[in-house]
Amino acid sequence: MGNKLVFIIIGVVVIIGVVIGLGVTGIVPIPGLTPPKKKHAKAKADPAVDEAQKADQAKADAATAAAKAKDVAKQADLKKQADAKAAADKLAAVPKPDVEKGYAKLAAVWGEIDPDKIKAILQTDYKPEAAAPILKLMDADKVAAVLSVMEPKDAAAYSDALAKEASKPPAAPAGAG
Repeated sequence: MGNKLVFIIIGVVVIIGVVIGLGVTGIVPIPGLTPPKKKHAKAKADPAVDEAQKADQAKADAATAAAKAKDVAKQADLKKQADAKAAADKLAAVPKPDVEKGYAKLAAVWGEIDPDKIKAILQTDYKPEAAAPILKLMDADKVAAVLSVMEPKDAAAYSDALAKEASKPPAAPAGAG
């Protein structure tokens, strides 16, 4: 979506630049933009020379219009790059959530709940892999009480997930690397 928008904006800017260039050169009459045509003196002039001069002037005017259109497109591109950089900087400034802190808080809360209620919460709302980081932070006796009230098959699944989670190496401290 973003790339299409950029191409559309650049296309519109180029078209506007070409139209303005054609108006300034007098090729396309635009009131207020096209300069008034000079009245030629009725001198004896060579028509071939006049046509050559007109053609040269038209070429020069077209080149000027093309250069202006290219400059406008370049400015639009630079503005787009600056806007993209500003957006990226804004996103980088947003702090990322501390998942470990959230797990620790939830483990503390679960530590105060009856094992039967924790069992119900786990079995209805948490897969074993999602619950393992939280269970790892809880008191071992509390985890044992919760697992003991579960069906053996469910207790085994949560135990396997907890063992895998507990065997992971600790995360690198922030700022290391």
